[in-house]
Amino acid sequence: MNCTIHRLCHAALAVLVMAPVTGIAPGDAVARAADSAQQLLDVVATAGAGRERVAAAAELAELGAPAIPVLTEFLGRTRSSSEGERRAVLAAINADVPDKKGRFRTPKGKQKVDRGDDFDWLGELAKLDLGLPGLGDVFADVAAIRALAGATSVEAGAAILDFGFSEVGAIYRDECGRYLRKMAPHSLPALIVTASNRRKSRSLRRYAAYQLDRLDRQDPNKALEGALFDRNLLLAVIRAYGTTKQREAFAPLLGLADHPVAEIREAARQSLMAYVTGREPPPAPKRKLTLPGGKLSEEEVPLWLTYRELADIELRRTYREVFGKRARGRTRPAKLARALFEFYDARRAERHAAAYAEASALAQAGKWADAAAAFDRLLAQVPDHPERATIAPIYYQHAQLLAREGSWQQAAEAYSKAHGLDPDAEFAREALASHHFAVGKALEAAGKDGSAAFRQARESTPGDTRLSAQITERAQPPGRWMLYVGIAGGAGGLILLILGLAVRRR
Repeated sequence: MNCTIHRLCHAALAVLVMAPVTGIAPGDAVARAADSAQQLLDVVATAGAGRERVAAAAELAELGAPAIPVLTEFLGRTRSSSEGERRAVLAAINADVPDKKGRFRTPKGKQKVDRGDDFDWLGELAKLDLGLPGLGDVFADVAAIRALAGATSVEAGAAILDFGFSEVGAIYRDECGRYLRKMAPHSLPALIVTASNRRKSRSLRRYAAYQLDRLDRQDPNKALEGALFDRNLLLAVIRAYGTTKQREAFAPLLGLADHPVAEIREAARQSLMAYVTGREPPPAPKRKLTLPGGKLSEEEVPLWLTYRELADIELRRTYREVFGKRARGRTRPAKLARALFEFYDARRAERHAAAYAEASALAQAGKWADAAAAFDRLLAQVPDHPERATIAPIYYQHAQLLAREGSWQQAAEAYSKAHGLDPDAEFAREALASHHFAVGKALEAAGKDGSAAFRQARESTPGDTRLSAQITERAQPPGRWMLYVGIAGGAGGLILLILGLAVRRR
């Protein structure tokens, strides 16, 4: 098992559990982003000043993932300019543009200049004459590429890569590569899949491999490490290796087969099983080896091991480490993998049972804070724990203690956990009301208005209880006498200020 990957995965557990979901937002967010994106693209293509176009492009790049569909559709539009006109625009800013066959060539008599990843196409385009044919289309295309890269989404990386190898997008291939590198690691899944997909053209595979090399992410260990702190990205990279069956990726994937987060663990296992099930991989080519003295070997030997042969070696090595004995010689790799998964699951179940027993003992001893912290750690690894209904009252007890201490923010969190773990419990409605009340008190303690939270608490209070009366009292607006006191205090302060100024003048 790859120890580096295994250690880093466990270190990143808390971040992965709480990691925000990246991707395309549903419903209204997509519709609003689509409208905004289309309006900004129109400004980029037709504005009467270069700075207006650059400003619109910057605003477009801030729309994020919801704009991906409209940006992808925009890049596939029919343009009003010809390819020759667009090439002329790019030539005017000395951009690197491939020829019809996709090759980058330096014209005779000119020295190739490596402008690096900081070369700003939009900034250079803004300096050109706005009447130059094709400028609007080029400006809008480059802005759309940058906006996709700004979305930091796996889907956006695939869209940029596809556009760079489309018929109309080939002239922007250098810019596409630049932004595939800038948006890494979110571009890694598309690059990994493309680099190993023999159904793709050789030039596209070579291009994807080149980008991975520039990013120093051809090694699967590095690619997986770079994605550890984004759950969706890590899942996409894991699945990419399951699709491509890259030989070197099996060992680090095996290191994820016992990951504490169930979703990541299952994705890794599915990818691992793709290596050891299904049709046999094509055999490696054979050749006679050159022996010392220049002689050739009598028989041809394979030049490398297939992904399944490497998987078998790695599984047997891990099996021996785990069980302390060798696997039988004829045991198939798939059976070895399943045996390891069963062992990991049994060991994890024992750990979780011990953690639950320890946390329960703390609760029985009345150590509510310690018990809640122990259950936090357990639920982070087992969100769907079968004893959620038993754990919920412990959070409720802890929340009540925190409320009595005046620790309102922490009490609000504990009440929320108690309600979320068992929404059907007898105390659930009161826990929800107490949560809103604690939020209001926390806001009030911070000098903010907590009336909206108090109102929510009153609306969710179950009947006429002491808590209901307390919430109702706190949610009422200030009485008229308090208004009079406030006015009088303000007037008195104003009088004192006037007297002070008069004395100062004398």
